[in-house]
Amino acid sequence: MVRRRDGRSSRAGFDGASERVPVPRLSRGNSSLGRSRSRKPPGKVRLTIGIVSILLCFGGAIAGFVALTLELPYRAGWAGTPGTVSLITCESVGSGRGKHTDCDGEFRAGPNAEFVSVSIEGDSTYAIQRVYPARLHSDGQTASVVGGKSVAYILGGMFAVLGFVDLFGWSLAVGVAGVVLRRRHGMLWRPAKWTTRGPLIAFPVLIGLGIVCGIVGAVLNF
Repeated sequence: MVRRRDGRSSRAGFDGASERVPVPRLSRGNSSLGRSRSRKPPGKVRLTIGIVSILLCFGGAIAGFVALTLELPYRAGWAGTPGTVSLITCESVGSGRGKHTDCDGEFRAGPNAEFVSVSIEGDSTYAIQRVYPARLHSDGQTASVVGGKSVAYILGGMFAVLGFVDLFGWSLAVGVAGVVLRRRHGMLWRPAKWTTRGPLIAFPVLIGLGIVCGIVGAVLNF
């Protein structure tokens, strides 16, 4: 028997008649920081490898976008020496995913100008019997075929690469933010939902625009 302060007695322990003390329930926090306190954050090596990999992909995507941007003025006829290219020969080079088409031709700036052997930039096949409007690059050895088909292809590539710039850039920002918060607060951070919607929606939209431009380019006849 255990006597309480109010004078009543109660049984405790072995007969199962003791009073039960309510156990408070732990409330779940809405913060993404609070939910991840119990999780063990990834190691430094894993984080470093992940961020470096994303950084390399992000840099490669930006380099590809810049390269396509530099080719657009020539394909649209805004830059370079105007002329025509003819006697084009094309061949497939490489294998697997690295397979592409290389084309060479003879560029001529005018009716009385001499022919110059050039390499035609881009991964496209041209007819040997046709004469195409073209622009000669500043190096004097590269030419771009001018036309709607050529512009559509370059825009399709730019949209597709820009989609990967968006995806890898967002992933890189999330990774860096996670490392900073882990070092300062010792916890694993997850981005809020509203910060993921924009980049994740933009990625398929940009890829879709790239596909549409590729289809338009396939339909057009220069």
